[in-house]
Amino acid sequence: MDQLIYGPSIYTMDIDSPVVEAVGVTDGKIDLVGSKEDLVELKTQETEVINPRAGSMFPGFVDNHVHFLDIGLYELFYVDLSETSSKKELLEMVRGAKDREGSGEWLLGMGWDESDWVGDKKFPTREELDRVVSDRPVALQRVDMHTFVVNSRGIDKLNIDPSTEGAATENGEFTGIFSENASLKVKQAIAPDVKEATDALRESVNQAHRKGVTSINQMVVDPGEFGNYFGAYRRLNDRDELRVHSRIYFTENYLDQAVNLGLETGFGDDWLRIGGLKLFTDGSIGSRTAWISKPYKGEPDNTGMSMWDTEKLLGLMKKADRNGIQLGIHAIGDRAIGQVISCMEEIVSEDENKLRHRIEHCEMPSDEQIEKMAKLGIIASMQPNFIGKWGKPGTMYEERFGKERLPELNKLKVFKDRDVPLSFSSDGMPFGPLFGIHWAVNAPFDTQRLCPESAIRAYTLDAAYVEGTENKIGSIEPGKYADFVLLDENPIKNPEKIKDMNVEMTFVEGEVVYSNK
Repeated sequence: MDQLIYGPSIYTMDIDSPVVEAVGVTDGKIDLVGSKEDLVELKTQETEVINPRAGSMFPGFVDNHVHFLDIGLYELFYVDLSETSSKKELLEMVRGAKDREGSGEWLLGMGWDESDWVGDKKFPTREELDRVVSDRPVALQRVDMHTFVVNSRGIDKLNIDPSTEGAATENGEFTGIFSENASLKVKQAIAPDVKEATDALRESVNQAHRKGVTSINQMVVDPGEFGNYFGAYRRLNDRDELRVHSRIYFTENYLDQAVNLGLETGFGDDWLRIGGLKLFTDGSIGSRTAWISKPYKGEPDNTGMSMWDTEKLLGLMKKADRNGIQLGIHAIGDRAIGQVISCMEEIVSEDENKLRHRIEHCEMPSDEQIEKMAKLGIIASMQPNFIGKWGKPGTMYEERFGKERLPELNKLKVFKDRDVPLSFSSDGMPFGPLFGIHWAVNAPFDTQRLCPESAIRAYTLDAAYVEGTENKIGSIEPGKYADFVLLDENPIKNPEKIKDMNVEMTFVEGEVVYSNK
């Protein structure tokens, strides 16, 4: 053995041996699991012994849906507006940062959430931004990543058609609010070059290690992102610096190229693989663009936004499926989920080797839709952290829908009870599994609440299943990669404290990539 780890409670996620006392690692893979007494007898003088006195150990966390490279971009190039408590505070922070270096000439900000503000809860506007910064372009991205607000100098650089869906106008003039398709135009204008993307990815990897994340699925949003993003991943991989198992998803404008090149899901090596096709069918709850049956509270004519004609959507989905490309389809509202399921019914075969297609977010399904997902084997790729941020009484979802509809959102337990394949991820809001696991366990409604073991499994072995890597990661079993996270406390025994627990150590293929010592 290269390493022997014992001391904390070790939860394997293996149903045949759920808790063990010790783990032995050789050449980056798990060699032995069992009792401390048995494994200590097998160590040699060269074996590194790691003996934490307390806490708990789990397989490394797998974040199945995260805009991973953006985490580093935000750290390096953006003003963090996530803690602002009012529009006034946001504007003052932007004013104070007006000379800060950004990406190119743009002043960029991220993470603002008007639902947390006191007083004026309306989105900022072009005129309000102009009053604090007028001599350089400004773009501020809302926390859900579906909306930007841009000042006049920035709008001049966008050269955007006023008819673009999601570009808000008033009296024929842009208000500065750009959502959904219009927000993609902003993303294209502020996109990092390959060097900036590489530096950002390196920072993202460091943050992943601090959070106990050892595998990620990089979701690409903007049609122009994939090239530079993939280039950054390839650079770090070539330099042996990509110490997070990564899968990258592309947008529909790359589908023909992927098919022509034969790039199926899973193509690559164990550090960098092709994930699949990411499509949007609606917007977000925060931006009031999720496509729903019942209108938003106070907006009787607003049922959100549909992104695709069903026939065109079905054509893309069939093309991907027929060419071995997994689908990861963003659908939040019940109407969007229904559209995706109706298409899936036409493409999902009875073949045992069928692709593991996924619905991303899947926040507002009907019970009938959940039953159909179970029958078809469609994965619910969900973010329990949304419950903690916006799903509690008195928070944003109540503002959007009313208190009586809150139990209808993020029905994690219903999915689990109906045997829908369920995986968890963060979407970067916030990045880090412990917050999401906490709110899956301590959710406000019975329809949402899971036991700690099920919540952690959805961030480990069940998440690995989504990737098709469950034979390599996701549990602590012989032959799998030695990817572990050591916590300072035990979430199984202290479920009410999960969000306040800390990562003590993170192992990737046996290497200690983070230690809080």
